Amino acid sequence: MLKKLNLLAVGIKAALLTGAVSGSAAMANDTDEAKKVERIQVTGSRIKRTDMEGPAPVLSITAADLKDKGFNNAYDAVQSLSSATGSTQGQTMSGFTQNAETVNFRGLGANRSLVLLNGKRVANYPRAFNGESNVFNLASIPFAAIERIDIVTGGSSAIYGSDAIAGVMNIITKSGVEDNTLNIKGSSSDQGDAYNRQISFVTGGQHDDFSWTLALDHSNQDMLFENQRDWLDSRFDNPAKLEDYKEYAIAMPRSLMAMQYSDGWQYIDPTAEVCNQFDNLQYANRESRGYYCSNPVSGNNSVINDRKNSSIYATGTYELNSDHQVRTDILYWTSKSSSVGSAFWDSRFLRDEITQSNGYFQTEDGQYHYLTRTWQDDELGNKKASLYDESMLTASLSFTGAIFEDYYYESYVSYSRTDDTQTGYKAKKETASDYFVNYDESTGAASINWDNWWQPLNSDNFDQVFGLNDSESSASVLTLGSNVTGDLYELPAGFIAFSALVEYEKSEYDINVNPRTLKKEGQGWAGLTGTEGEGERSRSALALEFSIPVTEQLTVDLAARYDRYNDETDVNGAPTYQVGVAYRPTEEVLLRANWGTTFRAPDLHNVFKDPSGSYSTVEDEALAASCRAINANNPGGVLIPNADIASLTKTCTDDFNMQYTAFSIQSGEKRLTEETGESLTLGLVWQPTDSFNMTFDLYRILMEDAVRSYPNRRIMEAERDCLNGAKDGNSEFCQSIYARIDRNPANGLSSSYKVDSISSSFINAAMREQTGFDLSISYEYDLNKYGSVAFRSDYSHVLQTKNQEFTGDEVNVDYREDYKDNNEFRSKMTNRITYSIDDWRVTLEQQRYGSLPNDVDEDDWTQVEKRRYAPWFNYNLGVNYFINDDSNIRFGVINLRNSRARYDESENDSPYFDNGAYPGSTIIIGRQFTLEYNLQF
Repeated sequence: MLKKLNLLAVGIKAALLTGAVSGSAAMANDTDEAKKVERIQVTGSRIKRTDMEGPAPVLSITAADLKDKGFNNAYDAVQSLSSATGSTQGQTMSGFTQNAETVNFRGLGANRSLVLLNGKRVANYPRAFNGESNVFNLASIPFAAIERIDIVTGGSSAIYGSDAIAGVMNIITKSGVEDNTLNIKGSSSDQGDAYNRQISFVTGGQHDDFSWTLALDHSNQDMLFENQRDWLDSRFDNPAKLEDYKEYAIAMPRSLMAMQYSDGWQYIDPTAEVCNQFDNLQYANRESRGYYCSNPVSGNNSVINDRKNSSIYATGTYELNSDHQVRTDILYWTSKSSSVGSAFWDSRFLRDEITQSNGYFQTEDGQYHYLTRTWQDDELGNKKASLYDESMLTASLSFTGAIFEDYYYESYVSYSRTDDTQTGYKAKKETASDYFVNYDESTGAASINWDNWWQPLNSDNFDQVFGLNDSESSASVLTLGSNVTGDLYELPAGFIAFSALVEYEKSEYDINVNPRTLKKEGQGWAGLTGTEGEGERSRSALALEFSIPVTEQLTVDLAARYDRYNDETDVNGAPTYQVGVAYRPTEEVLLRANWGTTFRAPDLHNVFKDPSGSYSTVEDEALAASCRAINANNPGGVLIPNADIASLTKTCTDDFNMQYTAFSIQSGEKRLTEETGESLTLGLVWQPTDSFNMTFDLYRILMEDAVRSYPNRRIMEAERDCLNGAKDGNSEFCQSIYARIDRNPANGLSSSYKVDSISSSFINAAMREQTGFDLSISYEYDLNKYGSVAFRSDYSHVLQTKNQEFTGDEVNVDYREDYKDNNEFRSKMTNRITYSIDDWRVTLEQQRYGSLPNDVDEDDWTQVEKRRYAPWFNYNLGVNYFINDDSNIRFGVINLRNSRARYDESENDSPYFDNGAYPGSTIIIGRQFTLEYNLQF
């Protein structure tokens, strides 16, 4: 057993390192036993097996595991892993990438895990994740094509290069299929909605020297709205006690409202007749302000996107002769989806020529007004949805074989490209402004068009006010490489195995938004901004790896890699190293250690992002200090340069708030360098019998010089210090800070000297260090005539996380406990028990998500105390019945207890829980029933 263990570890590790899942041999040993190793490495029936263990921990999820767990897609499968402790984004979240599904290992970020397809890089999602970084969209991998998913839970830059800081996910597709498999699956919530339908067909065969596999997959997910859940269909579902807050919090929504100042702010009475013109509006009253039109129906936003995915995967291998093969792989995926969100307009979006302060503006009669309205369904019709059209093409050609009798090679070219088009109707800023508010260019006077304001839009008005916002993006990666593996020298304990790799890669991305989005046409969209950019980089890499059998019990792996970048950053070259040790004191025990350096080149969008804008909150320290000086009758303490005291006094009223919304402009930074770090794992594998297996791995991951955006808070604090003398105001640093901030002039309103726009970029600054452990136990027990039972438990626990936001800041050694910024789980566990008897197999899975901090802010009006939520549990059930050797039927229940995530009064925003941490789709859909039929012929 010892020799088998050693050979398997070396063989499988070689396959992982070289991506040789295309059929090339992983070792240069031509014995029968070595050939047996090659067969084993491309198959696997258990998630973690001792005969797959080496110095680095590797987790495998097989196609059978995916079916047993009842997952509908690869995203749900990977997100359920215990090591995926960080917050992430799925289709239940809004933002710049509403249709992307990502995973976050160890909480280091969705962009710090490398995703491979058959050992080769694939193109990232073409949109910038949350407007900043580049990530891979797991939704683009069809279920039917997956043979297994291998995950290296630790840094592997010395093997794979950039991005492999938190881990590597290698998605291995089916090959060598010689039968036909038809799979039909449907699911629905227990409320009869959120339908999901899937059908796939996999076939293959062999003719003479040619073998092929074909997989077709189609899925259709129905949209789900907030109002289809009784805990999301009303604003009063908010867990906070709104009656304890302010009056406007418990008043019905102001769906159509006009307000003017006359001895205090008062609503202008629209009359009931005006409200009745709209299908869903009613005449409402707020005691202290007056009458307005309100829509009592809420929850019209989608929380699960409508999505139709189709894919085709084909692979073929041709035996050129007994020593050489050629293989090609092609995967094409396309997706059409849509989401629905609320749309509104208010007087903050008046044309640029009209002076306003947070929506308050003066009309020609000297009165101050504020306008707001939510666009109603009868105004928007079928033009309310945002549409997403996406595709991915991945193709590779590889040549593999044996040379010089004892060496094996693989030479390959791989190309991957993703494309995305998004469309949706938005209100044009200046056109919508002119429709509701008349503006006289000669005098600068404004007057409200009350006829238009109190009327619903008809189709002609819609075409006048709205425009089609379309944008396109693409990303691609071209890889050429060649590697050779074999035996160098025979030691008493065995051969020194080696792998040598040379590789070239070129990556590109291009995001083009509608010209109006960035005000290149007109004055932009009302309340909508965007991000765009375009750039490319190329890199060349050399890598060497050795596996040295020091003794029959001790194996040492050494790896070194050098990546040379050709782009406009300061990265240049990046060497990385790795050392792994596997020691087997007995046949049942493996002790292992793996240490390596890591690096990550900056995301292309961090480098090439064009100046792009968004609305965000600023904390105006300098203006706040100036207002304190004004209110203390100390004009000498005013920090705002050359401020007009009379105008400043209008800003510095009693209700002045240093936190307000301003326009933020961010652009890429070409002076960025690489992120660096280290990864260390110490582990134990114990397999006393074929039916029991345990692995324990202690890990430490360090990441330094992490790229992050320079936050507005830092810029505003620096401006204050430059103006009050804490820093040299004439220094180059202070001059650069002044250049980032554009303030309003003295305008006679309460917006005088407030920040109009603030500019920022990206810097290498942050540090993160995490220590934790992974524990996995599996056990199978034969009950003889009563069947068999199998148990598996996977547990990950974060022991400590250290965080430093910027170089020079104090290191937060208790970041794991941080209530303000850290919404990552400290622990995560999955337990599964399977009972099999005759033609039946029943699986019950428990997913435990550890404690999580609530969402209390320092100025939280709910007065909820900071605390941690108790762990949350989810249960899934699956029942398989094997009709015969060729067909089976499976019934499953996801979220068996219809359990909602933990929450309290601090969760004030729909869906009233942290859906970046908890599995949002599972919770919002609720209890789901699935029925699946599988036929082989």
